[in-house]
Amino acid sequence: MDQQQYRGDSSVKPDLVYTHTISVYQLISNLKIILFYVVELVFWLVVARLYLNFGSKWIVPSVSAMWIMGAVTTYFIKEEREGTIRETKWTILGFLGFLFMYRIVIQLVAPISSEQMGAALNITIPAVSGMAASGLLQNILLIVSVMTPIGFLIWCAQKFKNYHARENKRDAFKRIKGIRENTPRF
Repeated sequence: MDQQQYRGDSSVKPDLVYTHTISVYQLISNLKIILFYVVELVFWLVVARLYLNFGSKWIVPSVSAMWIMGAVTTYFIKEEREGTIRETKWTILGFLGFLFMYRIVIQLVAPISSEQMGAALNITIPAVSGMAASGLLQNILLIVSVMTPIGFLIWCAQKFKNYHARENKRDAFKRIKGIRENTPRF
């Protein structure tokens, strides 16, 4: 080999090609991700609008808190980033889907009177039971709509407890085992 070529002088230039384009696969993948979040945002607004005052007073702030806590957890707990992103988006979508479907169920079930239910089951049902069933459906809605966001926030907080914010998995395991590299014990 020529000494001049070996040294990498400017007279010999390799044929390098740099592109600023992305592949069709990457473009489609990115569009799917963006479309998913746009659909989820629109769905969130639709569900909040369907529930009127309850939607604006509880659904919007609770889902906002879930998004914010998911984002903060994703930012600080780098080892669990993909899992946290996945769980955040699917938990919120499931929560909104439940609220959407449950509203339809309540609208279908609530108008059924005790007499109609008794006739369908061929038993005697007191009128008070019909009102109690409607109240039960409302209580289930309140319990699920409050406990799901609280459970998600606790799940994210648990990650902070387990990973101590910026500590990676390897360091966390060493700390738990008591093996530390040149660090004083506290």
